[in-house]
Amino acid sequence: MTSVYFTFQTIRALGQTYAARIGPPDECTSALGHVAVGFSWLEQSLERHIATLAQAPSAIAPALTAELSYKMKVAVLSSLVRAQPSLRAFNVSSENPEEVWSDIVKMLSACEDFRNQLLHSHWQPLPGGDRIRRTKTTAKAARGVRVVTEDLTADYLLDVYDFILNVEWALNEFFHDA
Repeated sequence: MTSVYFTFQTIRALGQTYAARIGPPDECTSALGHVAVGFSWLEQSLERHIATLAQAPSAIAPALTAELSYKMKVAVLSSLVRAQPSLRAFNVSSENPEEVWSDIVKMLSACEDFRNQLLHSHWQPLPGGDRIRRTKTTAKAARGVRVVTEDLTADYLLDVYDFILNVEWALNEFFHDA
């Protein structure tokens, strides 16, 4: 082959540190990474609650959830929550469990919207390092091509991260010691 390229193994063998490659971390890309990690924790909670409500043994549960999209995990868990609600107890105090669950599902959907909006975008750090530009291009039959560009701060991205963690907390509390 006449092309010159580096294999992953070649790059890995260089043993370079983060600082040697990138320099000091910047707040915006770090905050974006927190959003991705926080969302993965939320997905893990969905998987855990599906396994519990489905009464699936821990060795079997991953076979049920591993290939499900986030949206399908929410749908499966929602179906399990709504199945025979009189036989289930949820941590909702005196509130109606169906209404509380509907609120949680709306928040889970909002988390997915944030995830899709942020992680399916193109990013460009801006001078000064305190802002980052997000660009998202879509092509829809009804609207044609649409480009959305916005400058975001690490504070905003961490607000999204905190919201995702708050939703995970609400989800876990719904099932806690019910």
